[in-house]
Amino acid sequence: MLCPRQDTNTVVVHDFGEDNGQPFMIMEYLAGGSWEDEIKGHKRLQPQEAVRVIHEACLGLVAIHKCGLTHRDVKPSNLLRSEGGG
Repeated sequence: MLCPRQDTNTVVVHDFGEDNGQPFMIMEYLAGGSWEDEIKGHKRLQPQEAVRVIHEACLGLVAIHKCGLTHRDVKPSNLLRSEGGG
């Protein structure tokens, strides 16, 4: 079951499944890269920016938990950014 978008801090998952024993997920493309890319490029975030990013990630996790899903791999490379930088 796919959950409709609950929050602006989540990506749309269009489909998922398994092919020859290999799991796959088709999700919305975000052109802004990941927070890992941002951290590597700027070396470090200001505290208020880090708190904003963490807060938005938590809001996204709350939204997916409401759908009965668990992320299981929260890290900067999996926190995607929109083209506008959010």
